Amino acid sequence: AYLKELMGRNIGGYDFIYASVLCLPLTFYAATQAHGWKRFGWILAYVLQLAMIGLSQYTYALLFAAGLTALELLALLLRLLFKRLGTGPSLAVAGALLAGLWLARMPLLGWAAGLTDRLGFVNASYSLHQLLQLLAGGAVDSGSRLDAYAVALQGFAASPLVGSLPGGAKSLGMHSDLFDLLSGLGLLGTALFALGAWAVGRGTLRGVRACPARAQLALQGLAFLGLMALGTVFYSREISLALCMGATLLLRRPSAAG
Repeated sequence: AYLKELMGRNIGGYDFIYASVLCLPLTFYAATQAHGWKRFGWILAYVLQLAMIGLSQYTYALLFAAGLTALELLALLLRLLFKRLGTGPSLAVAGALLAGLWLARMPLLGWAAGLTDRLGFVNASYSLHQLLQLLAGGAVDSGSRLDAYAVALQGFAASPLVGSLPGGAKSLGMHSDLFDLLSGLGLLGTALFALGAWAVGRGTLRGVRACPARAQLALQGLAFLGLMALGTVFYSREISLALCMGATLLLRRPSAAG
């Protein structure tokens, strides 16, 4: 009853949950690098993060967390089987193997929707059933998140170069930063925005090539792009904090005195 009331008021901690999703690759990395009781502590932290994400009922957070966990575990198994395989290549191979699950998308989504039904996760169940209906070629409910994506994509298709805003129109779905950027500003405006974001944050990942966790940071970046496509992340303090904190902790250099 508490979760239903929380989700009904839309104060379930959207930013905090998705920031937790972005922390999963770094938590997994810490668990693989630690030893003894510290490893147990990091594994416990990862499990608790998954539990929190699950209880949030945010559908895409659930899908991202499940996908990231499956990717990390499969890559770890590959590294155990093939000792010379590095973290980056193992994640790439695991990603290619998991891409094959697209062929089984309908039964997998059906199983996930049935699971959320049995758990009583009403919001996640609704979103998964809507996604199933879309993939089966049916129409989704007006006002749903999938319908909002369609609004932005239609705006982009109408003016792909400069977008809809210069002409005075506004075809924004308000549920995807990436799709709304493309719809409002087109390819040219989105490219300029990306260039500005790079100019502001270009020093954030300085030294990443020498960092042992560079593959996990790259995975975190890819997850962030995915969240941009399926959610609104620019205004979030928690998501940007998670990205900056992870980069700071992993890329910091010891002082000369230390």
